[in-house]
Amino acid sequence: MRTSKGLRFAILLCLPALALITFIVMGGIDNKKSPVIFLRNRAVSKAQTKEVKTPPKKSQKTTTVDMRMSRVTTAANMSVSVFNRSHVYQVADTLLLKIVARDANGRPKSYGQDFMVAKVYTESPIKACTGGRITDYGNGTYIARFLLSWPGNLAVSVKLIHSSEAVQVLRSARDLFSDRRITYCRFLDKKSNISEWTRCTFDPNSKMNPTKICDFSQRKQNVTWVCQKPKDIHCDFMVACKNNREVGVELLKKMITDEDALLFNSSRVNQEIPNDLRITVERSHNPDPLKGRHLPPCGPRLPETTSEGYWYNNSWNSLRCHSHQSLSSLSIYKCLQNKTFLILGDSTARQYYTYLKQFDDSIEIDFIFHNFPRTHDSNYIKSLSYAADMIDRVVGGPNVVVILSIWAHYTALPLETFRSRVYGIRHAIERLHKKYPDTKVIWRTGNLREHKILVHFLHNSNWFAYQLVLEAKRILSGLNIFIMDVWEMSICTNYLVHPEPNVIKNHIDLIFSYICPGFIKDLSRLK
Repeated sequence: MRTSKGLRFAILLCLPALALITFIVMGGIDNKKSPVIFLRNRAVSKAQTKEVKTPPKKSQKTTTVDMRMSRVTTAANMSVSVFNRSHVYQVADTLLLKIVARDANGRPKSYGQDFMVAKVYTESPIKACTGGRITDYGNGTYIARFLLSWPGNLAVSVKLIHSSEAVQVLRSARDLFSDRRITYCRFLDKKSNISEWTRCTFDPNSKMNPTKICDFSQRKQNVTWVCQKPKDIHCDFMVACKNNREVGVELLKKMITDEDALLFNSSRVNQEIPNDLRITVERSHNPDPLKGRHLPPCGPRLPETTSEGYWYNNSWNSLRCHSHQSLSSLSIYKCLQNKTFLILGDSTARQYYTYLKQFDDSIEIDFIFHNFPRTHDSNYIKSLSYAADMIDRVVGGPNVVVILSIWAHYTALPLETFRSRVYGIRHAIERLHKKYPDTKVIWRTGNLREHKILVHFLHNSNWFAYQLVLEAKRILSGLNIFIMDVWEMSICTNYLVHPEPNVIKNHIDLIFSYICPGFIKDLSRLK
């Protein structure tokens, strides 16, 4: 018994060695096929463990960020479908598209406020396009409405400009940070040759001691503008102002978190929502149902329409008012005779000045850039005037035209600052028309523009610009002025703060349709 037990014990001791010899002879286990078994059955040395790469564990913060980002509206997962489906539509029919917002995991959103633009278009044989109007139902569902304006096989484009989460960040930045664009002004005492730069703002707050400020506000023009008072220089000696971009960048870090910044990555802004829709539109039984409509002349108090108009072979066809396209140089010259133009605003207004001056240098046209806020520096502070000031100086009449385009420099300011300026302009226009009721006044709205880096979105987002469009139209409604809404025109063009020459030409055609209505009417009869 003892011998038998000893033998069995010896055999048990030899079994591991025998298994090892068999393993070596057989060439080992296929490491590619069974890595788990391989590691379980072999002793792994310290050197070997260095080669084994295990994925790093995600921190709780990273996991939380991933979870939040998974809930962000994602264009690639959204859907676009025809709500009022038909095999064939006719010109002048209404097309309704249903847009359903979904997050990064494909889950439908239960709330709205995503910022989108939509258009239907053809590239050939005719290049044509019209923008749609999007209704937000507040539950993740949207309806885009289009007036079908030409026959053809139309494609559909819906772009998610900003997710609702990005819009919330933009709204907070606008409402909580009154000075996103930091302005400093220089005061110079020429006698003592002493100068000092101090902080200036349109929104005085508790941080500024009211006894230690230079107040440049103008109640009549509804303008608030104050600067920290320099130590030894009088307030009258302001000579220059500039935006401190370095301080602005530091403020940017306080405005948003790293997680917020992800919402403005190139993969999450201006993204096309995938669709393969094609809309077949045929000519109506009425030869030209849209042009057959009776449109009012371009001018004040135009009624609301389902569409501003459409592009057709590089010409804008207004559906808001009766306009004329492609005026000849001679026609433009005749329209401009005896006219006096005062163009007020930013560089988008200056484009009109440049365009009109090319026809005849003798035309009386003045362009005046508006006072602060301005994105660029200025060394001629005393020469700057507010638009309301300039309107008060106008000697009006039937041949006097005032054009205003004021928006691009206000996107980085609180909405209340823009409102106060537009209200001041409204009051100035009312005073002008009380003295000269036949003076022509035109307000040009903002348009979609380009963006490159994060700071551009936080200062100049198209969401900001669109809010200014809505505010200006609301404040100026009812006035005896022509509100030229060019937002929908820009949906179909390249997104540029300064539209291309052909776009400006079509803006000018609308202006001429207003200021020379009799001439346009006579020209149409001749054709």
